[in-house]
Amino acid sequence: MENIIEAFTLRKRATILFLIVLTICGYFSYTSIPKEDNPNVKIPMIYTVITHQGISPTDSKKLILRPMEMALRSISGIKQLKSYAFEGSGVILIEFHAGFDSDKALRDVRAKINDTEHELPKDTDKPVIKEINLSLFPVLNIILTGNIPQDSLISIARDLRDKVENVQDVLSVDISGDREDIVEVIINPETLNYYGFNLSQIKQMIAENNSLIAVGKVKNEGGSFSVKIPSTVESVNELNDFPIFSYKNKVIKLKDIAVIKKTYKDPEYIARVNGTSAIVLEVTKRTGANIISTISQVKDVVKNQQKYLPNNLKIIYSQDQSENIKSMVDDLENGILLAVILVTIVVIFSVGGRSALLIALSIPSSFLIGILVLEISGLTLNIVVLFSLILTVGIIVDDAIVVSEYADRKIIEGMCINKAFVHSAVRMFWPILTSTLVKVVVFMPLLFWPGVIGQFMKYMPITVIIILTNSILFALFFQPSMGPLFGKPKKFDLKIINSMKAAEEGDIHNLEGLSKRYHNLLKSVLNRPKTFIASSFLLLISVYVFFGISGTGVEFFPKIEPENAVIAIKTGIDLSLEERDKITKSVEQKILNMTSDIKVFYSKSGNFDRDDSLPKNTIGTIQLELADWKNRRKADIIFKDIKARVSDIKGIDIEILAQQNGPSQVKPITINFTFRDFDKVPKFVNKVRLAMEKMGGFKEVEDTNSTPGIDWKIDINRELAAIFKLNAIDIGNNLLLFTDGLKLSSFRPDYADDEVDIVLRLDPKNRNINEMNQLNIINKDNQKIPITNFANIKATDRINKITRVDRENVITIKSDVEKGVLVDDKIKELQEWLSKNSEEGIDYQFKGETEDQKEASSFLGKAFSLALIMMFMIMLIQFNSFYHTIVVMSAVFLSTVGVLLGLIVTWQPFGVVMCGIGIIALSGIVLNNNILYIDTYQHLRKNGHDVKDSIIRAGIQRVRPILLTASTAILGLLPMIFGLTINFFTREISYDAPSSQWWRQLSTSIAGGLAFATILTLFFTPCLLLIGKKFDPFINKK
Repeated sequence: MENIIEAFTLRKRATILFLIVLTICGYFSYTSIPKEDNPNVKIPMIYTVITHQGISPTDSKKLILRPMEMALRSISGIKQLKSYAFEGSGVILIEFHAGFDSDKALRDVRAKINDTEHELPKDTDKPVIKEINLSLFPVLNIILTGNIPQDSLISIARDLRDKVENVQDVLSVDISGDREDIVEVIINPETLNYYGFNLSQIKQMIAENNSLIAVGKVKNEGGSFSVKIPSTVESVNELNDFPIFSYKNKVIKLKDIAVIKKTYKDPEYIARVNGTSAIVLEVTKRTGANIISTISQVKDVVKNQQKYLPNNLKIIYSQDQSENIKSMVDDLENGILLAVILVTIVVIFSVGGRSALLIALSIPSSFLIGILVLEISGLTLNIVVLFSLILTVGIIVDDAIVVSEYADRKIIEGMCINKAFVHSAVRMFWPILTSTLVKVVVFMPLLFWPGVIGQFMKYMPITVIIILTNSILFALFFQPSMGPLFGKPKKFDLKIINSMKAAEEGDIHNLEGLSKRYHNLLKSVLNRPKTFIASSFLLLISVYVFFGISGTGVEFFPKIEPENAVIAIKTGIDLSLEERDKITKSVEQKILNMTSDIKVFYSKSGNFDRDDSLPKNTIGTIQLELADWKNRRKADIIFKDIKARVSDIKGIDIEILAQQNGPSQVKPITINFTFRDFDKVPKFVNKVRLAMEKMGGFKEVEDTNSTPGIDWKIDINRELAAIFKLNAIDIGNNLLLFTDGLKLSSFRPDYADDEVDIVLRLDPKNRNINEMNQLNIINKDNQKIPITNFANIKATDRINKITRVDRENVITIKSDVEKGVLVDDKIKELQEWLSKNSEEGIDYQFKGETEDQKEASSFLGKAFSLALIMMFMIMLIQFNSFYHTIVVMSAVFLSTVGVLLGLIVTWQPFGVVMCGIGIIALSGIVLNNNILYIDTYQHLRKNGHDVKDSIIRAGIQRVRPILLTASTAILGLLPMIFGLTINFFTREISYDAPSSQWWRQLSTSIAGGLAFATILTLFFTPCLLLIGKKFDPFINKK
C-alpha cells in the first residue's frame, strides 16, 4: 500500500490535475443534472377502467368486476386487488409487491383482461389499462381565466395546448375544463307522438347515410378510375337537410322535427380560478427531462402567444414545480454552505489554518465528484440527495482530519513533510479503511428497502456511499500529494510539543491543556471502572424509561408545512350541479380576500364519488395554493381562519385536506371492514364511529357507506313488452332521450380534432320523471305503446359506490388525528376497543399508514441486524479479538440512548422512518471513535506498554481527533436540527423552512446519539478494556 501511495505523491502534478479535472466536471454536472422536488418513485400499481353507459353499481360489481377479478387473481406478484363499482363504470386497482417488473405486470394484466372481455356485457367499452407513474403527473398548470365566452376560452386553450406540446421535453398537455364537442338534435315528445317514428329505424337510416362508400374502379380504354359515393356529413348545416323518412308522400328532413345545434356535452364540473371562470392546461414533462428548463421553455411559448390573445384574458401559473425545486435547492444549498462554514471554523480552531484549508478541500471535491457519478448513473438531484450531502459534511472530513493530524505529529517530531504525509496515510490506512467501510456497510441494506418508501429513501444510501468513497480516496491518495504544497505547520511552543511527546512515549505528567484535563478525569474513572459502568447502565435505563413516559411517542413520517391544500365541501343532500356550484361559490366568496396567505383559489363543483382521495358526500372542492411560507401565516392558522369564516353557512361541513409530503398520501388511520352479511355492517360502522367520538383525538372521520339518496328503477315486464312487439333496444333508445341522449352517428368537422357525436335528446324541460311516465314508444308496427303498459317506474335506495378488496365487499373508516395527538396511540386505543367489541361475521384490518409503518419497522429492524453482523465481521477482521470487537460495538448501544435523549431534549416523537434510518446511519458513524481508540490501544500494546498505560495513552492520543471528528459531524447537522437557513446571497435569515422539517428527526437522532456516545465512549471504552484485560490478545505477548 505504501508503494501505491508513494506512486501518487511522486506524480503529484498529475494527481492534483486529475483531482481538479474531476472537480470541474462535477461542477458542470451540478449545473446540468435534472433537479426535482421529491425522488421519482415508481408506484407498483396498475389500474383498469371499464365503462358501460348507464350501468348501476350493483350490476357493475356483478357483471364487470367479478369476471375481471376472477381472471386477474391468477397473476403472480399481486399484493392487493381493489375494485370500485360506480354508476356507469367499474375500476380495478392492482397493487403489486415491491420489486415488480412493471412491463411484465402490464403485459400480464392486458392478456388476462383481453381474454375476459367476451364475458362483459354487450356495449361495454374497451377496458383502459394504465400504469400509475408519478413522473407523468403535471409539473405546471397554465390557468386561462377572464370574462370571455366559454367557447372562445376553449378554443384559445386548444390552440395554446398545440403550441406548448411542440416543446421538445413536453410529453402532453391535458385541458381541465375542456368539454367534448357534440351536435345536439333536440326533439320534443309531441313531435315523437305526431310522426310516430321508431328511433331504431331513424338511427339506422342516419348511420347508413353518413358513410363513405367506395364503389370500386371502372376500367376502359382510357384507363382505370375510382368511383366513390361521398355521403359523409361534413358540417352541422348539412344535418338540417338530412332526409329522415317519408310521411304522407312528403320527405321529412331532420330540421322539420328537431332543433340542431353545435354544443358541448353536459358539464360534469363547474370550475373557477380566483372567482372567475377558467380552463386549466396541465403540462406533463417527458420522463428524465429537466423540470426547470422544460417549464422555462413552456413559459417562453406562452409569453410569445400572449400578444395574440384578448386583453381581458388573464394567464396564471400554478403548481409550478420549477419554483418549488428552486426554493428547495436554495434552502438546502445554503444549509450545506452553513454546515461547511461551521465545520471549517471548528477545524481551523482545532488544527490551524493550514491544515484546515487542506482538510476543507475534501468537502467540495467529494461532493462535486459524487454529483458527477450520480449524473453518469442517470439519477436526479432531489431533496433526499441534498440532505445526504448535509449529512456527510461533517463525516467526510474525518479521514482527512486523521491523516493531517498524524502527519503534523510526525512533522513536529522532525520527519520530512513529504514522508510525513505518506507515513500518515500508510499508518492510518487500515483504521481509515475500516471506519469508512463500517459507515458504508450500514447504509448498504437500505439499498434493498422494498416498496414506495424504499424507492423514496434509496437516494440516501446511494449518495452517502458515493461521497464516503470519494472522501477516503481524497484522504489516502490525493491529500498526501497536496499536503506538502501547504507548507509545514506553524511552530508550536515547547509545552505543546512536550505534551504530544508525553502522550506518545514520555512522562504523562508533562501533559498540557485538554489532554491533561482528560487524563485526570480518566484516571479517576479507571480507579472504579465497575462503578462507572454500572452508573452508565443505570443512566441508560433511566433514559429509556423517561422516553416511554414522556409522551413524545411514535409517528410514521414527519409532518411538513404544506404548500397546497384542498377544501372539501360536504353535504348529505342530493343536489343538482347548479345547486352544488351555488354552495361552493358561497364558500369561495368567504375566503377570496385571503390573498396574503393564498395565491390561487381553484374551485370545482360536481360529483366526486369516484375520487377516493376526497371524503364522502363531497359536492365541491377549492384547491388552495398557499403563498411562500416565508410571507404567510402557518398553514394550521390559515386553515382555522378558513373554518371560522365559513362556519355560518348552514347545511354544509368542510374538511381541509393539507398536502401530505413523503411516501404516505392517505389519512393516517384506515380500517377495512369485510363482511358476509351487508345488513349488519352499517350499524357496526356507526358504532365504531361513535366509539371514536367518545375516545376523542380523532378528526375528519369518514366512512364509505353509501350516502342516503334516491335512484329511479324501471322494472320491465318482458312478456308484456314482447306482446307489444318491443325489445330492450327500443325501450333503452327511448329512455336515453331523458339522460345523455341517443347517439345517432358521428362525423369529423373542420373545427374539431376528434369525431363529434350526433346525439338525439329531448328538450331540457321535458327531461324529468313525470314526462318519462307519459312516454309513448313506437314499435315496429308504428304503434304508440305507453311505457306504463309494460313497465313500472319506482324510487329505490341509492347505492353510489361499492368497494371490494381481494374480491370481498369492504366498508372503510378513515380518520386523521387532532394536532398534538399521536397516530400510534389512537391506533392502539382503537385496536383495544375492537378486540372487545367485535361482531361475528365482520372482520377488520388496519391499512394505510399502519400497514406502511409495520412494513417499514420490519425492514429497518432487519437492516439494522444485518448492519450489526457485517460491522462485527469487519471489526473482528481488523482487531482479531472478539472482546475488542464487542467493546467497539458497545458504542452502538450507547448511541441509541443518545437518540432518545436528543428527541426528549427537542421534544420530538420517535419517527419510525427517519429515526430508524438515523439509528442505522449512526451505528456506522459512532464506531469511528472506538475504532480509532482500539487501534491506537493495540498499537501501544504491540510496542510493549502494559494494559492500563496503553488505555490511558490511547485515550490521550485520540481524545483530540475523536472530539474533532464528532463535533464536525454534529455541527454539520445543527442547521437542520434548529431549522436555521441563512441565505448568503440575499443576506436573509429564516427559520423552520419546510426543507429542514423533512430531516429534523433524522438529524436530531444522529447528532444526539453521536454526542452522547462520544462523551461516554471516552470513559466507557477504557473501563471495558480494563475490566476485560484477561481477554486482551497481547496479554501473553510481553
